[in-house]
Amino acid sequence: MDKGKRFEKTVASLYQQMGFEVETNKMMEGSSGASHEIDIYCSNGSKRIAIECKCKDKVEKADIAVFILKLDDLKIKEGHVVSESCFSENAILTAKTYNICLVDGKELTKLFKKYGIEYRFSTRLNDPLSYMIRSSVSLLDELLSSKKDFKPLLNNYLSGVCHGKE
Repeated sequence: MDKGKRFEKTVASLYQQMGFEVETNKMMEGSSGASHEIDIYCSNGSKRIAIECKCKDKVEKADIAVFILKLDDLKIKEGHVVSESCFSENAILTAKTYNICLVDGKELTKLFKKYGIEYRFSTRLNDPLSYMIRSSVSLLDELLSSKKDFKPLLNNYLSGVCHGKE
């Protein structure tokens, strides 16, 4: 089983432990007529949640935007994006605007522990060294692609690192 499917299966198990009935890889037709696959579809009484699982270094704004379009077409009111790792700042801002619940690797680790679920993350993206490397690479990309003055970007980066932000 590939790491993505293993991750989806484990997250589905978590939501079952939380009291939901779950269906994995559910195909649904949207109001547009397009078909969409939902990684995990949860229900508990009248509550319905679509869950998108992401098993990658960092979930970006584009990942959230695609999920929002899928939810809108399917007329699903609640969506969660669950990641082994972390979310970019723009992904977080977009998710907040559209009331998408984000569960990062740190929060997921706590939930797995709380519900007694064993899972070995495929990456070591939540340790401090990996965080520093990701943040540094992200800053360098931003600096190299920017025509702006580097000083404000560097100050913003250093402020985020000092406060544990991305």
